[in-house]
Amino acid sequence: MNPRDNSRNKMIIKYNLIGIGMNLILAVFKITVGMLSNAHAVMLDGINSISFRTTP
Repeated sequence: MNPRDNSRNKMIIKYNLIGIGMNLILAVFKITVGMLSNAHAVMLDGINSISFRTTP
């Protein structure tokens, strides 16, 4: 593995972690807003955002 591949892999991991973190923040926000406004659909959407699912 050359240094360019190592740098690319580190960037891929970094941006994936940023994406996961932003998704968690959004999910917590949805759950909080859903609980405060008594909107079950919004709360369940936040829970759905946290669930680990695979796409076919």
